[in-house]
Amino acid sequence: MAKSKIVLARSGQSLNALIHEHFALSGAGSRRLTAEAIRAISEANPHLSDVNSLSEGTPILIPDLPHLTPAPAAPSAAGHPAAVHDMLEQATGALRSVRGSLSESHQSAVREARETLEVLRSREFKRAATDPAAADRIASMTASANASIRDAEALARSYDAGLDELLADLREFTSKVGRVRLLQ
Repeated sequence: MAKSKIVLARSGQSLNALIHEHFALSGAGSRRLTAEAIRAISEANPHLSDVNSLSEGTPILIPDLPHLTPAPAAPSAAGHPAAVHDMLEQATGALRSVRGSLSESHQSAVREARETLEVLRSREFKRAATDPAAADRIASMTASANASIRDAEALARSYDAGLDELLADLREFTSKVGRVRLLQ
C-alpha cells in the first residue's frame, strides 16, 4: 500500500525531475501521468512558487498516488554514516527554511494589521467617517486588526516552539549518530 512521503528538493531541481525519480513513468500515457502527478503534488504543496526550479532543502509532500508505479529503489546509502550526516544536515536546513518562511508570513500579517490600524486611527479617516454606524464599524475593524496581531504573534510563538523542539531532536539524533560513527 502506497503512502504519502516527504522528500527534500535539491537546488534547481524541477518538480518534473523529482517525479521521475520517484515514479516509473515511461511508455504510453506517461505524459498524462506525469501531468497528473505534477498537478497532485502542486496541490499538496501550495508553498511551491516555481515548480521548474526548486530551492535546496524545500520539503515536498508526495501524496499517495496509487495509480503510479514507484520507481525502482536505488541502492541505499542510508546506512553509510556520511549519507546519514548529509540527510540530517538537509533536514536541519529544511527546518530553518520553514522557520524563515513562517517568520516572513508572520511579519507580513502583523505589518498588514498595523497598517490597517494606522489608517483607522488617522485623523483623515475619522473625519470622513462621521456616521455613527461607521464609528461602530471602525471599532469592530480596530478590534479585528488587534486580534489579528495577537493571533499572528501567538501562532509564531507556537511555530517557533515546535521548530525549536524539532531542531533539538535533530541535534540529539545527530550527536547519537556521531557516537555510533566513532564506535565503527
